[in-house]
Amino acid sequence: MTAPAPDLPRLRPIEAFPVEREGRSLYCLRDPSGESDCVLFLTETALWIAQRLDGTRDAGDVQIEICRRTGDIIPREAIQGLIDRLEEAGFLDSPALRERIAAEARAFVASAARRTAHA
Repeated sequence: MTAPAPDLPRLRPIEAFPVEREGRSLYCLRDPSGESDCVLFLTETALWIAQRLDGTRDAGDVQIEICRRTGDIIPREAIQGLIDRLEEAGFLDSPALRERIAAEARAFVASAARRTAHA
């Protein structure tokens, strides 16, 4: 799998499932691989936007697609804000995440004692 361009975000394989939170219907996102222990709660619209992040579109492209499909105009800044939240949570395939995973793997291999994973 080739890495996406930094300005073309790609969502990693994550789980999304519906939840009720504070009387609102939302979607909970989490990483089943365990690379990120963050959990995000998104609206249906935000989930729809996140699903468009496949490494071929930037925030402006997603904005145009939403407008064409629904007629709604969502500010590009709002879409970029969602992209930033997904990045911070470790849900995007990004150079920063790949470097963190590689550093953790190097530290694991170099350590004399390793924590038990299934104890």
